[in-house]
Amino acid sequence: MEDAENARHMLANPAIVIGKMGRVLAHYLLKFLPFETETEKMMASVLLILQPGLIDTEDRLSLWKKSARKKAYLVGFLQALPDDLPEPVPARSDAEDHAQHLRPLAQASNPCAALLLRVQSLSGQIFLKTLATVLAKPPTQDLVQATFDLVRAYFSSLRPDGDPDLPLAALVQDARDYAHADRPEDVRVCCEAAPSLASEISAMRLLSGLGYGVLRPVLRDSTAIGSLMRRKLKPVIDPLMEQIDRLRGKK
Repeated sequence: MEDAENARHMLANPAIVIGKMGRVLAHYLLKFLPFETETEKMMASVLLILQPGLIDTEDRLSLWKKSARKKAYLVGFLQALPDDLPEPVPARSDAEDHAQHLRPLAQASNPCAALLLRVQSLSGQIFLKTLATVLAKPPTQDLVQATFDLVRAYFSSLRPDGDPDLPLAALVQDARDYAHADRPEDVRVCCEAAPSLASEISAMRLLSGLGYGVLRPVLRDSTAIGSLMRRKLKPVIDPLMEQIDRLRGKK
């Protein structure tokens, strides 16, 4: 039966993705996207459509252009293509200077150095710009939670134990200690090689801990969406945007 939910379930199967039905299902979901009304389903459809080999470059760019009006589409792109987003942005002017110090460490399997290189690269800056666009005006709680989850995944090499389920204040203190007081060996080496990046390491550590623990104190049992939800989330989103700006070289 032709149904978007059926198509999503089928495209979650890798065998179907690489089979002759993969492209058929992806194009069905692509055509049906304008009729989706639920944020969660939009995000899921875009994530599935963007699996390798299902749509061509022209369709992908067309979908990206539509995402300017649909934050849920942007989240799908961030989930599916964190290092290959089709949006040109200026490179950080200091990226190459830092890279000279970080590359040898990354080649020696230093996870902190590797993540700093990823974040400061052109693709990393595109990721951060898109992330800031999403968090500037999120429409629903589902979208915010999905965004926090993908951000935590992006920075997960700094927190291999996964979601710490902590409120923002605890994450801020943890991030400060991580880059200064109680820093592990790989972080100590990075700070010695590039002392000016300590604050950026703190920012990455904080973002690696995003989850429902950050949202719980400000939303509690609220079902708010839209502008009311954004007012409730302002004490959380504003500090996060500061950390994102720091990683974009704006702080």
